[in-house]
Amino acid sequence: MNKFNILLFFFLLIPTVFFAQRIGIEATYNADLLAQSQKVAFAGEKKSLLNGVNAGFRFEFFFAKDTSAISQLSINFGPEFKFLANRYLNLFEEYTTTYRELYYLMLPVDLSYYIPLNKKRDFRFFVFGGPRITIGLVGKYSEHYFAATRTYETVDPFKTKDMQRVDVAIGVGCGIDFRGMFMKIGYDIPCMNTNIQSSPKYLYQHQLQITMGYMLDLDLLKKRNRKFRPSARPTFQLQPGRPIQSMDQGGFIRR
Repeated sequence: MNKFNILLFFFLLIPTVFFAQRIGIEATYNADLLAQSQKVAFAGEKKSLLNGVNAGFRFEFFFAKDTSAISQLSINFGPEFKFLANRYLNLFEEYTTTYRELYYLMLPVDLSYYIPLNKKRDFRFFVFGGPRITIGLVGKYSEHYFAATRTYETVDPFKTKDMQRVDVAIGVGCGIDFRGMFMKIGYDIPCMNTNIQSSPKYLYQHQLQITMGYMLDLDLLKKRNRKFRPSARPTFQLQPGRPIQSMDQGGFIRR
């Protein structure tokens, strides 16, 4: 993916900020529960984990106008920066250690359904699900031999066509939201093998995600601004045949 496509991606995303009802930030820890297959000479398939972190923005649109309604259905998405890494030992491949770093631009799109847990409706449980599209920006793949004093040549697996640059997954999960502060747990189910070459034989990025963040309710903020906006000062009009009224120091009207 070239720089023009990345700029076009952000150009199309920026206008959504002006129409979102809630905007926020979030950070995620990705834990790979299912070890990925690494093909090792003379040893069949060897397993390793691919873990990392996400961080990015979130924009939310509710299908109902009142964001404090009893139950709510919304669609939310936003750009995220994703980092994954793993290290595995190839005991039967010249005693080498392989290290991999992957950097992605990620766009998760979720449908969320909120259920209130108290009378004020500011503490809510929610479930979510939707597609995740990740685009590989840059990668690092290197091997190190125990007896060597330096690491083998480092390559970018996206440029060398060792890995797919685009990955697609379906994410599901649940969480709690208290006055905009939220915590959620989700699981991304991969839809494609991101590896092209035979070593590793396959790479499906199963990710358990633990996320924390904060969402700012723009509609509620606008209501508060209107509520505390100072009212206009009263005006006095002169009426023919009536004396001019004024107030003394005690605040009483005198003629």
